[in-house]
Amino acid sequence: MNYKSIIFTIALISLLIPILTPVLLVLPIATAQVNYTITNIYGTTTFTDTSGATHDNGVYPGDTIIVEVYTPSTATFTVRIVNTYNDSIVYVAQTVKPPEPGYVNVTLTLPKKLPGLTQAIDILEVQLVVAGSVVNWRYLSVLPIIEVTPSVTTIVDSTGTPITVKAIVYGLPEGKSVDEVDIGPYPYYPVDAVADENGMVVIPITLLDLTGEGIPMDVYTVSFIAHYDIPPEYFRNTTLTIKPQVVIIPSSGNGIFTSIPGYDIGNDKIEVLGYGFPANTNVTNIRLSNTNFTAVYYDFPYPLDPEFANMTDEYGYFKVSDLLSIMPTNMTAGLYIPVVYLPDTSYEFRNAYYLVRPILLFLYNGMIYKTYPVVVMPGTAITMVAFGYSPGYDWYDLHNNLTVTLDMVSPLTVVELGRDGNVTFTITIPPETTFGSHYIHGIDSRGYEYSVAIVVGAKAVFVIELKPGTNEVWASYNNTHVEACPCAVYEGKTFCDVCVVYAGACDYVGDYVDVTLYGLQPGETLVKLYLNTTEVPSTLIIGNTTANALGTMVFKFLVPSIPEGAYTIKVVTSVSGEINVAWARSPSINYIVVKPKLLLVTLDSDVTSGSGVLPVLVGSGIVRVIGTGFTPGVSFDTILVNMTDALRTLYTSVRYWSVDSNGIITGGSVEGKDIYPAILFPVLQPGKYEVRLLYYYGTTPNLSDPGYIYVVNNLTYVATKEDVEKLSNEINTGFNNLNTLVSSGFANTQALLQTLDTKLSAKLDTITVNLSTISSKLDSVNKSIGDVASKIGSIGTQLNTVYGLILSQGGKVDTILSLVNDIHTNMTYAMIKLDKIDVIVSKLSDISTSLSTISSSINALSGKLDDVKSAVNSVSSSISDLSSKVAGLDTKITGLDSKMDSGFKGLEAKITSLDSKVDTRFNEVSSKVDSASGAASNSMYIGVIATFFALLAMIFALLGYSTIRKSVVPK
Repeated sequence: MNYKSIIFTIALISLLIPILTPVLLVLPIATAQVNYTITNIYGTTTFTDTSGATHDNGVYPGDTIIVEVYTPSTATFTVRIVNTYNDSIVYVAQTVKPPEPGYVNVTLTLPKKLPGLTQAIDILEVQLVVAGSVVNWRYLSVLPIIEVTPSVTTIVDSTGTPITVKAIVYGLPEGKSVDEVDIGPYPYYPVDAVADENGMVVIPITLLDLTGEGIPMDVYTVSFIAHYDIPPEYFRNTTLTIKPQVVIIPSSGNGIFTSIPGYDIGNDKIEVLGYGFPANTNVTNIRLSNTNFTAVYYDFPYPLDPEFANMTDEYGYFKVSDLLSIMPTNMTAGLYIPVVYLPDTSYEFRNAYYLVRPILLFLYNGMIYKTYPVVVMPGTAITMVAFGYSPGYDWYDLHNNLTVTLDMVSPLTVVELGRDGNVTFTITIPPETTFGSHYIHGIDSRGYEYSVAIVVGAKAVFVIELKPGTNEVWASYNNTHVEACPCAVYEGKTFCDVCVVYAGACDYVGDYVDVTLYGLQPGETLVKLYLNTTEVPSTLIIGNTTANALGTMVFKFLVPSIPEGAYTIKVVTSVSGEINVAWARSPSINYIVVKPKLLLVTLDSDVTSGSGVLPVLVGSGIVRVIGTGFTPGVSFDTILVNMTDALRTLYTSVRYWSVDSNGIITGGSVEGKDIYPAILFPVLQPGKYEVRLLYYYGTTPNLSDPGYIYVVNNLTYVATKEDVEKLSNEINTGFNNLNTLVSSGFANTQALLQTLDTKLSAKLDTITVNLSTISSKLDSVNKSIGDVASKIGSIGTQLNTVYGLILSQGGKVDTILSLVNDIHTNMTYAMIKLDKIDVIVSKLSDISTSLSTISSSINALSGKLDDVKSAVNSVSSSISDLSSKVAGLDTKITGLDSKMDSGFKGLEAKITSLDSKVDTRFNEVSSKVDSASGAASNSMYIGVIATFFALLAMIFALLGYSTIRKSVVPK
């Protein structure tokens, strides 16, 4: 027996134990701690499903729950809610780094939109994720809810337009239908109300349609019915508040009520409709209260139509056909708001109004006219009536006088207005008045004024309908009046809520000309209408072309599609023959002047119907150009914007345009298809832009009348100080998020390495126990060595797993790099937008430095991961070699004979003595562990390296043991 070999092996083991002991003491021992666990979920609802089973895990879309988690360490973990059957659908997630081990509450708010719902019960899974693995989970069930927006509303708006609310149901599986929505006792049966991919059903409800008259004022519970595995009593309802609304039709007038029968004007009628009032309630009074003159109001007691018996009906609706017929009165000028009185309360509506404006009318042969029915000769006395001026003496302590002049120059009379701003008076046309159109102007003491036209001595006059102060007109487009307004409501438009800031008058092409003929024979008819020698088509003439009993003929015509120039208006009647029509403001002018005009519309405007949309652009855009009134043969040069040539080089394409025989700009045609003229408008600055066409008639430059483009572009507002600060805050927030991600990545790497230490510690502890059994039971050495081999194989598997986890950190590193690249892209964009702002330049410089630092840190991390990979591969190779050698030993150990007993007894005594010394050494090391434990995390990498050396020591010890085995095996 080779006792020297045995002693050498024992000495080697004694050397191994001091090496392993500090490592085991420094590394954390996971077996002494509790696993990560979801211990409770607060904020859920207990419910019973249709099968009768009770659940305590119900949640509603949009609800907030609190997930209680037990964590045995301070490592980062994530709590997330996913779809039970497809965990790639993550509804909400929250990552937490606890300050200390123990219980942590994590608050999660479910979104209202929940894609992927296939059922109600246990469809959501609350997952606890640690180091990329789900370690614990709980289930949640989804209960549906309904919301209504707006939640407080009227049945109609102040103009009488019905209000539509949206009932939105959340939390239904895709394809599940809602059969009924109940607003209190009023059911609504939606059509095709099926949940979409987000579990939503959007149901528009026009409240007026519920009964035809709306529903009474109240706060209603809104519920719904859907055949589902959740009973309806667990559906979450909402409320809808109905408020009353008054509608006044029309919204304006002249405050006229008189017993004089009118010919072309009658008494004002004021219709009042009430919606959403309390049901079956008396309406005692309706008051129109003047906001301009607060002392003025008009009461109309018990005003309801007989069918309502002075009460609202069962739906809170009432109607008054004509307030002025209830209590006949003229009304003063001003803006009136309605007040509705009930027995115990009253409602004032400041969003509904009735506007009274002043007017002057003619009284002729006992009837009232807006225009004097015959030609007035100089020196003629005429009677006039004023209505709707400001209040007189009985309302205020002021004698309110009406001053009347001819053309605001020649005084005609001064009269006092009555209590309600009305008076009848007579004036005489001065004998020296020239022939033609004049104005009678009346202004009261408070400045309220009105002018009415009167024709002196002329037989036929014209007025441009939309531009009465000029004789210049715009030709029509293909004999059609085309009107375009900014931001009309069209499908697909999205900027109406913004561009209202720029809303102005509508633009158009195609003027109407009003023509009045006097002194005709009753029944005389219009035969022809000419502009120079061009006959105006009868389809463009509107009105009565037959003289009335007073010999007056009034009609209007649309200016045809004709080139620019001056055109004399001539009419041919069946009796009088040819008559030249004079301009009402100047009888010496008997022609209209056609001016070239541009009208700009959106590309999708269908102008054939006579309407279009003025362009409202966000950034650059293409707009269609309609041009009328041009002369065939002219040459086009460019487009001028706000009378500047800044875009002259861009608009060279206009030189290809031409003008047809009707004076309309065309772009030609290709293969029989018309090319519509259009321009690209590249301006970003918000505003209203005037666009004119510069063209040449021969060598003379000319300008068209302008069209308009609106630009709305919120990106340009970044130049404000507030937005720069906002952008700076967003940049800082982005880097804070980046820092969090990087820290999370390092923390996860650290957690994985700690896990490696823990697993190695556990395995080495097992190896130590197995080695110690050699001193007590040599007869079980074979089995022990087999156990050691098995454990070493497990270590290799665990190391490979750890190696895979470490490699997975590369994905997180890639994610960090991707985020850095995204931020770099965003910063580049911000730099382009703000390259003139020194503050941003400075911040970008800091960002560059931060990115360099992060890049260096990531490179260092990559190097460390490579080192770990190399070390683990080395250990794996060594362990594989060890396993093969142990397997060889196993075949050579066959059994020991009795000859070894005496030698073994001696060895046993020596081992016992050695064991005592080892225990003493172990206790000395243990006493030092406590002081070293605080630095354990900092010694992590040293501990791992020490573990590798310990494994090598173990290998040498086993090799020494094999030498002993060879020396004692019988020859």
